Amino acid sequence: MQGTFKLDTSRFRAAVTQLANLAKTKPVQTVMRQAAGQVIKRVVGVTPPAKGKADIAAKKRGELTIDIDLAKIMVAAAKRVKNPERDPGSLHASSRDGRTGRVNARNRRVKAAVEKAQLTALRKQLKALVGTLAAGWNAAAKELGVPLPAWISRHGTANGIIKIDVSKNGIRIFLANDVGFVDNIPDLERRLQWAVNVVAKNIIEKQLPNAVKNAGRRAGFKAR
Repeated sequence: MQGTFKLDTSRFRAAVTQLANLAKTKPVQTVMRQAAGQVIKRVVGVTPPAKGKADIAAKKRGELTIDIDLAKIMVAAAKRVKNPERDPGSLHASSRDGRTGRVNARNRRVKAAVEKAQLTALRKQLKALVGTLAAGWNAAAKELGVPLPAWISRHGTANGIIKIDVSKNGIRIFLANDVGFVDNIPDLERRLQWAVNVVAKNIIEKQLPNAVKNAGRRAGFKAR
């Protein structure tokens, strides 16, 4: 399976359990699902081309990368060119680095001349793929009720996995991104760990003081 990462969720789980025990108004399973949804939102925000937020700027950044890569190996042919590149799609595919997915033009000294219509069509085809990597989280987002931008959700849920096991002891949520090249993304595990930690610290733990006060009121204690 692609996209299997080992993350430390101890702080996250402890905070969620403490909040659920204090709140009493929601079972721990509900609190965990809501917290997991917050994690997914932030995970998508740190999955390329996003750099903190999966907004329109991230989409445009991904599209710009395609323009840059294509410009490394091909140009629109002038009318006087007799033998333009007939299969620019194959040229692009063969020029990509298998590890990073980016075009490596070191072995090509002269850019290929491509008919303008073909180059435009290829550019459009490739830009339609922007968001594929982040779409590996679509299944989890859908299950947890997290809306994602159309440029990500358009790729469907086939490349993502979510499993939720509920027992008398609580809830266990397993998430995976099964996009074929996810393991080649540098530093992705660290980014995912950040997403888990930031939800625990900035969302769950920040609710604890109020939860403690409310629990005290229910128990008949008055704040001084």
